Amino acid sequence: MVECSIPDDWEIRFAATSKGAQSACAGRPPATAPRTAVCITGAARSFSSPLVLAGLRHHLLPALGPRVRLFMQLKSLDSDKREGWFGQYRQHRENVSSVGAMLRALRSPWLAQLSGEATIIDGNGSYLGPELGQKGVHGTLPRIVSSDDSMHVAYRPGGECATYMKSYRERQLLMYLGMEWCHRAIVRHEAARDVRFDVVMFTRPDLVWWTPPTPWCQWDPGRTTVLSAKTRELGSDQVWSVPRDHAKTFLGLADWLRSCTVRACCADAESIQSRVVANAGDSLTPSEARVRSSFRTNTKSGPTLLRAVQGVCEVALHPYYLDGRMAFNMEREGPALPIKTGVQLRRLFFGENATTKVDPNRDSQFGRAQEECHQALATTRCGRKTRGLKTCGWGEKFR
Repeated sequence: MVECSIPDDWEIRFAATSKGAQSACAGRPPATAPRTAVCITGAARSFSSPLVLAGLRHHLLPALGPRVRLFMQLKSLDSDKREGWFGQYRQHRENVSSVGAMLRALRSPWLAQLSGEATIIDGNGSYLGPELGQKGVHGTLPRIVSSDDSMHVAYRPGGECATYMKSYRERQLLMYLGMEWCHRAIVRHEAARDVRFDVVMFTRPDLVWWTPPTPWCQWDPGRTTVLSAKTRELGSDQVWSVPRDHAKTFLGLADWLRSCTVRACCADAESIQSRVVANAGDSLTPSEARVRSSFRTNTKSGPTLLRAVQGVCEVALHPYYLDGRMAFNMEREGPALPIKTGVQLRRLFFGENATTKVDPNRDSQFGRAQEECHQALATTRCGRKTRGLKTCGWGEKFR
């Protein structure tokens, strides 16, 4: 859908918010933009949906400047999540996270021309190859590889952390191994082309960029600046940016965790990353001002998570979504729709009526909003207009 010559109405509205960011750097020579390597690794989830792709195409990538390369490792499956306050849900695969859907997305001309390396894992395990110098690894065409479901075992920490939240630790290690692959892919790319990036950025495949971040000419990545999605702490498993010289520190957390045996390692990804920054000492200077202006996620326009697509339109556009505890409950029931994402979907498809109750039986806007939402998420309607969310796969918890 992103490649249509005539975009849908929702995409025209969605892309319109990026015009200011694109014109902000128009007077700067392209050669002055930083060389930026963007790691997009993890469970694909909603990555191949037109909405997520439109956010990358119209908002994030133009703001990073003309010298961007993407390094993508996408998995067709995610992992069971049995712990955590924000949602507990089972492993799932949807139409937009199938291997075929990911291939179509990665072969889109606008995305393929930015690709430094792309790999699709058919499963939810790990893959760290190919090795530097292996024949035929430097093309931009996506490769489909088998899932190594046991590699993460070799990276489990010992000592006091050996029994800490085993299923959560598996998810964490799988994420870190994806980051390790990205670091190796960046090194391969630099060696093959005799270039070196200035900045390395990490972002999840299931983030929706509703508006552009601060454009490249208005923030200086510098040699000592860390940008993160969080303003109170530097750790983030959603999006961050670091100078190239420190990429190994941030992308090498799998090795760091394997070598750690003290209780300090028994923590979530955000806490571990904050500790890594702190251990880096004076060589990295957290910049609160730039954090606030670039990647902050707790504002009404920052990027938000979209873990699933099936049933999301029925939930977010539900007449009672903002009434009572429905939005709160749906944030904590599988597959966990963040309230911020639900509100943004209502803004996009209901416009000025986003916070009002729309009668699905009397208001024609409800039907149009549902149709556009299903187009943007590449889904079909499930359940009924106001009932049947269970048939959409929502509310399934571990017992």
